[in-house]
Amino acid sequence: MLARQGWRLIEEPDSLCGQVLKAKYFPECSILEASSRPGISYSWRSILKGVALLKEGLVWRVGDGTNISAWKDPWLPDGNTRRPRTLQGQSFMGKVVDLINSVTGEWDEGIINDNFHPEDAKSILSISIGENIEDKLAWHFDPKGLFSVKSAYKLGVLLRDRKVRREASCSQESPSAIGNKANAGEVCSSPLEVCHRVEKLAVDFSFLNVPEKPPQPPDMKKWTRPPDDYVKINFYGAFDQTTNTGGWGNIIRDQAGDLVATGAVKSVHLRDALHSEVVACIAAIGGAIKTGANRINFESDSSNLTCLEFAAHELAKMGANSESLDSVWVDTAPSCVVNIMASDIVVYEV
Repeated sequence: MLARQGWRLIEEPDSLCGQVLKAKYFPECSILEASSRPGISYSWRSILKGVALLKEGLVWRVGDGTNISAWKDPWLPDGNTRRPRTLQGQSFMGKVVDLINSVTGEWDEGIINDNFHPEDAKSILSISIGENIEDKLAWHFDPKGLFSVKSAYKLGVLLRDRKVRREASCSQESPSAIGNKANAGEVCSSPLEVCHRVEKLAVDFSFLNVPEKPPQPPDMKKWTRPPDDYVKINFYGAFDQTTNTGGWGNIIRDQAGDLVATGAVKSVHLRDALHSEVVACIAAIGGAIKTGANRINFESDSSNLTCLEFAAHELAKMGANSESLDSVWVDTAPSCVVNIMASDIVVYEV
């Protein structure tokens, strides 16, 4: 519960409570940098303990990169610390913004590959940059980045048990010494105690390594027309886990089923299938903006976003196999795309 109070102060720094506490206890820094000192109230001392746990589960979501230290802050989606494994050394890069190309607004792959180990570079390049968005703190142990007392409790138990094991391992004697004690008749750990330790290790492992659900074969559906005065955008994101690449495809059609615009583009530096689907969704929204449509019906196959449509699926596969990073057509399309549309029979609503 104390960590929740810290989370509220991060989420609502301009609240009355947030402003009072900041003015009194950490006027020159953020709450994450605040420290205990003599004379502080019991309530604030308790909140600081919650903040200490909170810091173990926070991760930065990259926006413009101006508030994130590239070396000290947790901002990578991988690892327990969520910090780069690479040592800073003599690198002049300080903030994450230094890794972003100021002209294109995308990651500067040359700088990243020159300053980070391959595993860190791969992780960084898979992060989507929020254009014209401020950096934001999120809770790492929730897919939506939202803090919960339940996940914080699990993290607290995990950290406590990890500390106990570390202290125990530091005080453990050598196998020969343990054998000498056993020969001398002294009591060693019982089988039940050993089983209990193994069980706790298994729980820790399962907490950090949640298995992904096996992908389900898509349920292909034919296209259905949108409501009156709407256009429909079907989109899909393909993903190849062996190369961490993929592609997205989308197709925009009016109520009669006529083509408005379509695209099939290759995607690189993907983390997983959901990442590919999110990239496809963002591209679909961008495509709708370019056409000037303001009444739009979006349709996807992702259970995390909304039903798969054949043409979008085929276009995504085309994008994944393409060498081009930009293949978008408006009003007219190549014969291969026309053939895909022709095979997708329109089913009109009664």
